[in-house]
Amino acid sequence: MKKTIIILILAIAFLMSSCGGNDNTPATGRDKDSEQVTENKPSTWIADRHIRGKVFIDDAGGAFPDDQIGNDVAQKIKELTGITLEWEYTSGDSDLEVMITSFAADDIPDVIASYLDNSGRPEFPVLLKAAREGMFVDLVPFMKDSKVYSKYMNPDYLPIDSYRNVFLRDEFGGKGYLLQMQVPRKPDSVLQADMAAKAGVDPAEITNTEEVLEAARKIKNAGITDAQGKPVIPIGPSVWGGRLEPSLYYSYAYSDGRESFFNVYQGKVRHITATPYMKKEIEVIQTGIREGLMDPEVLTMSNERAQEGFLNKHYAMMVMSTWQAVDKYYKTSAKYIPLIHVENLQGNTEYYVQNKSPWCVWAVSSKAENPEEIVKFADFLASKEGKLIWQYGIEGKTYDLDEDGMPVIKKELLELQSEDPQAARQLNLGALGGWWGRPLGWTDLAQYEDFGEYNFGDKHEPEKVDLTNETLAYFTPHITYYDGLPAASYLNEMPAEFQSNLKQFIEPQYYTDIFTQACFAQSPEETKKLLDDYRALLEKQGIGEFEEYLQGIYKETPNLIHFH
Repeated sequence: MKKTIIILILAIAFLMSSCGGNDNTPATGRDKDSEQVTENKPSTWIADRHIRGKVFIDDAGGAFPDDQIGNDVAQKIKELTGITLEWEYTSGDSDLEVMITSFAADDIPDVIASYLDNSGRPEFPVLLKAAREGMFVDLVPFMKDSKVYSKYMNPDYLPIDSYRNVFLRDEFGGKGYLLQMQVPRKPDSVLQADMAAKAGVDPAEITNTEEVLEAARKIKNAGITDAQGKPVIPIGPSVWGGRLEPSLYYSYAYSDGRESFFNVYQGKVRHITATPYMKKEIEVIQTGIREGLMDPEVLTMSNERAQEGFLNKHYAMMVMSTWQAVDKYYKTSAKYIPLIHVENLQGNTEYYVQNKSPWCVWAVSSKAENPEEIVKFADFLASKEGKLIWQYGIEGKTYDLDEDGMPVIKKELLELQSEDPQAARQLNLGALGGWWGRPLGWTDLAQYEDFGEYNFGDKHEPEKVDLTNETLAYFTPHITYYDGLPAASYLNEMPAEFQSNLKQFIEPQYYTDIFTQACFAQSPEETKKLLDDYRALLEKQGIGEFEEYLQGIYKETPNLIHFH
């Protein structure tokens, strides 16, 4: 599973190897004559029923088996719960449009699931409208006694955006209709980076942007070459390509540069264009390119070229996530250890880490019979027992237990997934990319704690697990967890016309285009004009009004917005 900390790494491969008041009353469901007899049933038994769902998640169809009922996983879960679950899905990337059409036609099955990372997603206004119009059931009464979903009633468990903006909005008066998924049980982080000892660089001594640049100068002057004998470039792009993460110039970075360009400046929430920091960030990059410390394409490089540079050990410094670093470098001669985080604008070295990252949201139709049974079923899928089945399958058939009692997916199934994904998906296993159990059960996550591996199949690569644990133990960073919504996402709470006027000009791509142009301007005067013109454009579109709106949110509940 993807880890959430973005870190700066120093590569030494070259050294090592070379609406409120809504009263939705649930349907009454079965009468007493039709109640299920539960004698001689397992303790996990819920009811003998068929639950139909609809998934509004782009391209999810490729991750469901052709037979959702007859496969071993579905049959085992039916044996334990009595429930048959069947999802309807659409192909391609038209799910938002399909959702709008389905809701307009009141075509909602028992339960729906939708992509929704946060309340700033375009799906949210559609889902919120449906909740306000009574299309979903209030789930709160059924959650209080559940094993997993009862945790959602704790405001410290969910991300604050999920709790305040999505689940228990003030307008709902204590009712909750939308439950977000992929919430970790507890904060989780993994770190790694490389130490360029040959150049006399000690990561522990790098604490600010100036020291990053000085380390880059040392590497440049050390005469180090890459795997092809070419001079190493000290600073490359992110491993994703197409951008340079602010981790490299964090002492001057106004925000993380990925989701939002807002922060608090002189006590007020302001866009970066109303501060000197856009110019400061640009100056760092201009210095790096001018002195040959950065690849001139750090802001524009394709993912393919960035990957090639990584594999050829062409860059001493890159930015990547933990899962990428471990997944890639453990099979190479490179080794990575963490670089201590450089100081931010406030002069501290905190890692700002997203505490919990929702993936999707589910809701139960107000027309569904016995909605409490659906919640119980979702709770089972989210339990350790349930997750073991829909992720790993049947003991002895699709997985074995190791000496610690942890599941080990059979190696031949991993090979099948690689060789014939179509055949692999028929097994309906989360470990092989199957989604059948995910929309309702993929939450309360602690993969390593529950199942002894960070990613499915790690047990077959123990050196990978060992390397991950080794890098975890290298040093203990100062971590500040956040779970608020990026400031720019609150634009969705503004009037539609206002949104359309401003949105395109504050989105990352537009900002990046201006930023890149300014970095490669021919003179300081040209750089200044580009930045002044950009601010003037934003002011014309109402950026000042939006800054004031954000200021109101920040003043009332500061942690509803994150800036880092």
